[in-house]
Amino acid sequence: MEYIAASQSTRIWNISSRCVQILCTEERIPGVFKYGKTWAIPKCGKNQWMGEELLITNARRKMFKCKRCGLCCKSVSLSPLYAELNRGDGICKYFDNNSLLCTIYDHRPLVCNVDAMYETYLAYKMSKNEFYKLNYAGCRALEQAQIKK
Repeated sequence: MEYIAASQSTRIWNISSRCVQILCTEERIPGVFKYGKTWAIPKCGKNQWMGEELLITNARRKMFKCKRCGLCCKSVSLSPLYAELNRGDGICKYFDNNSLLCTIYDHRPLVCNVDAMYETYLAYKMSKNEFYKLNYAGCRALEQAQIKK
């Protein structure tokens, strides 16, 4: 496989060197690796990483931005998906009321990991952006319900 330097990709893709550096650092370009201080980017067919395809790659790598408000963890009784997590009062048994964080975050169940849930069960059904929109809408609904209390 042939590779190009980051400086070459800025001209090909018409994006800044900082943007290329971020894409490389976050491994948003499949097959990219660092050789000393230089990024080696796979040379692709004409326009393969330009425009929409580059954005699709970015969308696959981005993560759901959780506000860490704890409202979803305090509302596990609203969905049967979370029944095992309910400590009996509608709050997740792993939720820490003081920090508003999960006590087993690194080992949390799949249903509590938006990105893993998408990749495992929904990637073939909808785009990640669509799934994120649904999750953000759920967050807003929980916030609105909290305001009404």
